[in-house]
Amino acid sequence: MLPAPRADETLPRRRRIAERRDFQLTYDAGAKRHGRFVVAFARAGAAAEARLGITVTKKVGDATLRNLLKRRVREMLLKLGVKPPSGLGDA
Repeated sequence: MLPAPRADETLPRRRRIAERRDFQLTYDAGAKRHGRFVVAFARAGAAAEARLGITVTKKVGDATLRNLLKRRVREMLLKLGVKPPSGLGDA
């Protein structure tokens, strides 16, 4: 198992899309990027700060593995300096 990322290597919760209703709004009004097993979504947050959501298909494995992959993708994006696009959709 990989070690947990440090606090400075994680995307803050306020920058994440986590609740189903937020994902539904983002599916309808946000930006999407599709991969084979991962879909990333982004839309503007309440403070005009974009939020990022990542989904992983069940084809990949159980919930534990999917959650690990989502954490690692967020960590990689943060390390690469990739920021969710701003000004997407409604908050």
